[in-house]
Amino acid sequence: MNKRILICAATFSQLIPVYDHMLKKKYSVDYILASQSGAKDTQANSLLIKMLRAVEFGFLSNSLFSMYHVGFIQNHSKNYFFNTLLKSLSYTSRKSRPSGKLIKRLLSRILKFQLNYFKTKNISSYDEIIFTGILTTKTELALFLNADNKNITTTYWPANWDNASSKCINPLGSFTKSYYWTEEMKALMEIVPYYKILIPGAFPRLRYLQKVSHVADEVSLRILVALSQKSLDSSNKIISNLNSQIEKCGIKNVQITIRPHPASKIPDINNSKLNHIKLSTGDLIGINKSSNLTDAKNKMKIYEDEIVKVLSHADILICEGGTLILEAINIGIPSIILSINPYNPTAAHFNNFDHFKLLSSEESVKAVFSFHRLIENCQKLKQNKNQPISEDLKLIIDQN
Repeated sequence: MNKRILICAATFSQLIPVYDHMLKKKYSVDYILASQSGAKDTQANSLLIKMLRAVEFGFLSNSLFSMYHVGFIQNHSKNYFFNTLLKSLSYTSRKSRPSGKLIKRLLSRILKFQLNYFKTKNISSYDEIIFTGILTTKTELALFLNADNKNITTTYWPANWDNASSKCINPLGSFTKSYYWTEEMKALMEIVPYYKILIPGAFPRLRYLQKVSHVADEVSLRILVALSQKSLDSSNKIISNLNSQIEKCGIKNVQITIRPHPASKIPDINNSKLNHIKLSTGDLIGINKSSNLTDAKNKMKIYEDEIVKVLSHADILICEGGTLILEAINIGIPSIILSINPYNPTAAHFNNFDHFKLLSSEESVKAVFSFHRLIENCQKLKQNKNQPISEDLKLIIDQN
């Protein structure tokens, strides 16, 4: 009998790679998008869920500094009163585990009662439910609770590595099994209690990384800059600073490709002075705003083709922090973590996330905390560029 799989994803971009991967295995696959199934907001569905997440952040912050950063430093609500409440819950569970457990038990009972009356898809016919998001919606949590009660296999297949290490909170239990795709990711997931059985598995986005081939051309230094979500003014400032650095260094034949965050506005590079800079808009084509799966797949193909092209023509990546760093270094592209995000309380954005700290031992990764000598650092780090994909990553690809 054909295995029946249900994928619960927050967005089309999370869904498509896993969906296609399961179809290749000849499984019968259905899906549900949490963002379109009664969830008002994929980032935070209700105050009760936020409160439970806050308690969990407090528990985990004793072993993962990422959780401290998220639980105590970030604002989880625009309302001052609710934000103070959430941070107080994190503080309580961090300082007093018994008190935290008591609060969690009470909140969990209330949430489970609510979820029992939350209408979602009938899952009785499925053999496995796969989750890719960070479980912030009633849709995701109701499906997990239902599957857990029916002893249906629940699998966590994180859409990116910071989901697994600093965002995903499952206040209702542990997944039956969870996938990881690098040793850095495994080391973090071993600390988190929701991921009891860890399995090396192909990160769905690996399919396009296999197409990357390092193409040589006449440009002496090719830099790919992947921006994080920020204001347009902040993005334009970074671009302007990079251009100034090139002029000060007097380096000729430099090309910078800017890759904006999909949730940000397009930076203004229509400036005659920015002759070293071009724009890659692959993230801005609106995959997650697609009207249906077919439309989303077509846009995903455009996205993947473009990122293969920009990675194939990149000598070095500058990124403020994201899964692209992990992908780049595993296909031989050195990376600089630019830790100057003005929206974080400290200049050391790098030090707030455990999954960044793990990269500090890599010869091909360098964290910088200012624009000073950034281009010079790029030139030096370029020497660490190598051609082959990492053995760990190659093994996982070959196994899947």
